[in-house]
Amino acid sequence: MIEPATSVAAIAAVSSAMDRVAQLSARNRGTKRALLLELKGNLGLMRLWLQSEADPLEIIPRIEEAAYREAVRSGFKLNSLKRSSIRASSTMEQPHLAAFVGSSTEAVFDNIYERIQEMKHAAALKTGKRNFRFGHRLHNTRRKMLMLVNHLGR
Repeated sequence: MIEPATSVAAIAAVSSAMDRVAQLSARNRGTKRALLLELKGNLGLMRLWLQSEADPLEIIPRIEEAAYREAVRSGFKLNSLKRSSIRASSTMEQPHLAAFVGSSTEAVFDNIYERIQEMKHAAALKTGKRNFRFGHRLHNTRRKMLMLVNHLGR
């Protein structure tokens, strides 16, 4: 699967990923289900952002992290969602995602949520001295989420 270049294709890719996550969440319960539903909700937020062309600073604070934080706090093993490592086919042939090939499911989850937390902190600082390129960071987070869904759905 190739990463969509256009906004319409990106919206379609996110919608498709949301459908896959809905199917996965229907087969799971408890913490797994909560994590998958949070991922689906965050993908929905990304889709809304792409459709509305809203300012990333309006979207970033709305990204949910509660299920992930609770799973980590309780010692939940994120690899139980998918025990195999990321394969090249999950990266959508994106060079910047190639670094994740061979990574565990947990490592990808952790990376995504570390970046979300970093964006939230940077957005809260509202500093004008450094360009944080929030739109670029949000797109990269969306791509990582799509890679994760591709991995989980295989």
